[in-house]
Amino acid sequence: TRWHTIEAKHGTFATDHPGVFSGGDVVTGPADAIDAIAAGRRAAYAIDKYIQTGEVQDFRERFESRRDNFHKLTREDIPQVEPIQRHTLPELPVEERIRSFKEVELEYDAQTAAEEALRCAECGCDLGLDCILQDYCTEYGVDQTRFVGEYNKYKVDTRHPFIKLDANKCIRCGRCVNTCSEILNVSALGFVYRGFKEIVKPAMEKALHETNCVSCGNCIDVCPTGSIVEKMPFRRRGPWLMDSHFSVCNYCAVGCNITLKVKTPDLFFVTGAPPELGPNQGELCVRGRFGYQHYLDGSRLTKPMVRKKGELVEASWEEAFDAIRAGMERIFEAHGRDSVLVSASPKLTNEELYLAGRFARAAIGTNNIVSFHHLATEADYHALDD
Repeated sequence: TRWHTIEAKHGTFATDHPGVFSGGDVVTGPADAIDAIAAGRRAAYAIDKYIQTGEVQDFRERFESRRDNFHKLTREDIPQVEPIQRHTLPELPVEERIRSFKEVELEYDAQTAAEEALRCAECGCDLGLDCILQDYCTEYGVDQTRFVGEYNKYKVDTRHPFIKLDANKCIRCGRCVNTCSEILNVSALGFVYRGFKEIVKPAMEKALHETNCVSCGNCIDVCPTGSIVEKMPFRRRGPWLMDSHFSVCNYCAVGCNITLKVKTPDLFFVTGAPPELGPNQGELCVRGRFGYQHYLDGSRLTKPMVRKKGELVEASWEEAFDAIRAGMERIFEAHGRDSVLVSASPKLTNEELYLAGRFARAAIGTNNIVSFHHLATEADYHALDD
């Protein structure tokens, strides 16, 4: 151009030369760094689409559903948030301002910053970046304001210990109803009312845990919106970009495949694995889905411990095995090999249980082997009640 900049099409950053894209200051002239970063992001999208399809496509901002498109937000929309007075930002004293070019507004200390962060109403959606409906709205360029009109307003149901129901986000697709009734044969969820007021709710409009719900949480996986989500120990779970890791549930011997959604070592949750993976085909039970919090229990042993002078101290595996061998030899000498009982965990697989039996009979020389599977299973299940 006559200003010695490059001319590029707005939105796609495509130039007159096929396959050449340009953005940032070289197009707009001197501007803020954040504008250049945004231009780079949009240009990267256009370049990627061009490489994949051979066509230049406009960058589409991710669709964001806003409550204030329907009505002005009031205190009634966020009843779960207590009003907290805003902290005044500390400022540089006047006598220092007139003698320097330092910033006038100073920063909060760590405690004040944390208190100020708690003022956030976190009124957005729990599902965040994983909403299928949002993906479709972005893909098809939906304009929410075109559909403004009468709407139903429901109270968010948080009575279930693990599951939160927000009927305001339900699109009446029926996936949760079909999963609960046809796959699990439970029918804890169903449609109530008809027409404009039709909505998915627990049977007889009870609290979900007061129905025959088995708390498996499979309705969470099939819900395409944030209408059914896991109840977290904080107000909202994101949105966060989380890494997915496939693993195997160790709550019983079935060995169900699970997906761990991980943000940090102490911030993660569990979802079902892809349906094509057996043996659970994407479905989970209450223990597999919601029992993961026991990994964060501070009393859980994660390293070998050996008792020395009456106290348990951390040790290497070699030290632990030596202590076990020495202790068993003392028992053999004093009471004989048949005085030993081998207790196998009911969470072991059939192959591992076979090895436990072989270890008892061949290595130790005893037929005393037991597995308290009924007690352990009940304990695992009821531990979630806390």
